[in-house]
Amino acid sequence: MSALSEADEDYVYLLNPIRTERHISAPRTRRKPGLSGPIVTRQPRIKTASFDLSTSSQPDRSQHYTWPINSRGQIVLEEKDYTRARDVLLRLDFATPEVATTGTKRWTDEVAVMAGTPGQWGQRIVGEKVTPKPPGEPGHTPAQSIPNVLDLTSMRKKRKVENAQNRVLLPNASTSDVNVLNGTMIRKKPKPDTLLAELATLIISSLIFGANAEMVSIDIVRQSNEGAKELTGLVGVFVGATSGIGESTVKELFKRTVRPRIYIVGRNADRGNRIVSELRSLNEGGEVIFIQRDVSLLAHVDEVCKEIEQKEKKIHMLFLTAGFMSLRGRNETPEGIDKKMAVNYYSRMRFAINLMPLITAASAASELSRVITVLAAGSEGDIRLDDLELKHNFTLHACLAHCVVMSDFMVEELASRYPGTAFSHSYPGTVKTGIASELSGPVRLAIKVLYSVVAPWILNVQESGERHFFQLTSQAYPAARARAGQRALTWLTA
Repeated sequence: MSALSEADEDYVYLLNPIRTERHISAPRTRRKPGLSGPIVTRQPRIKTASFDLSTSSQPDRSQHYTWPINSRGQIVLEEKDYTRARDVLLRLDFATPEVATTGTKRWTDEVAVMAGTPGQWGQRIVGEKVTPKPPGEPGHTPAQSIPNVLDLTSMRKKRKVENAQNRVLLPNASTSDVNVLNGTMIRKKPKPDTLLAELATLIISSLIFGANAEMVSIDIVRQSNEGAKELTGLVGVFVGATSGIGESTVKELFKRTVRPRIYIVGRNADRGNRIVSELRSLNEGGEVIFIQRDVSLLAHVDEVCKEIEQKEKKIHMLFLTAGFMSLRGRNETPEGIDKKMAVNYYSRMRFAINLMPLITAASAASELSRVITVLAAGSEGDIRLDDLELKHNFTLHACLAHCVVMSDFMVEELASRYPGTAFSHSYPGTVKTGIASELSGPVRLAIKVLYSVVAPWILNVQESGERHFFQLTSQAYPAARARAGQRALTWLTA
């Protein structure tokens, strides 16, 4: 080792681990200074304001998003409200200018409620369409060509060559289980099995309830109806009397009274003309006027009431039996109301309120004054106070329950407002009427079979007409003012 140079000796030191320790020292660690002094608590940050994204002064472009101010619109909705607004828009009808105006108004109102924005929103457009004049006439303006515009009318997109194995075949629309709206939106049909089971449950429960319902003896009913010959010049409005209970009741009235004048409101002109001819043959001195309207629309109800108000000074009876049955779920009219609820409740309430001035005119003259709505009194169910129109919780059972309970409240409220008029919500029992004619296919056949099985407990429609004429004319159903005095029931023991 003594023969090595100084440089070689340094090289040996680096390779020898023992000698290396003499030249390589461990890195020094810096010690953090210790903390001292009082501890200062950090106050939580509390949100004191909320920001409306549609009006906030966010930049149009940033690192995380791009949302120009001019594309934000006037309304910002949560995801569930946006879905609801889209579904409402898809169900609306824009076939004609009239229904398009109504549908647009309804949609903007719904969105305003969901967004909590009072008043109107959107852009209101008022004006008339300018019809272009044909060439050759004064005022004709020829079409001007716009430069640098590509005319795409004569162009066809080249079809892509695809592998037959990778081609996706779309299902045939006629055999598909869904209604295809377009390539991005698909709405499923309601399950017919579920609706059929629900309808069958309602029918069976109504049959059982009707079989156990206690009614006045038919002998007492007919004895009272015989005394109705003293009633002269009655004026009545029968809504839905072109078939079923309404038809049998108005026929009983024409048989029993003298010179009645009756308005019949229905949507079927053929049935209306038939019932008019039959009533005139029953009572030559009677007068019957048929008004053709679809009472599922409240606007049509208002038209009928105005027509009657122009011709009459008083009305003695309003008899409401119009009904509608369907296996479809919530089926909205252009006015935004489910059709079943519109016919079974809303239109009836509208008739009663609109015609009350004429009905109270009869009671003010100490004459007969009655309002009867025939539905399902006694079969009430639970209702959703937060969703009375059942826009979010619709089922056939809930629809019936809401109509029945709201009809109860309607007659109670009207009776308190107009104590001189008798109001009744009637349950007719199990009666075979034509309401199931709205159904089709196996459902209609199943109901016919069910009717044949329970025939011993079914009330025939003629007897139902006698019983409802009894309700219209008997002293057993006095007004609230008469009940406060004395109840005229002496005829029961006579």
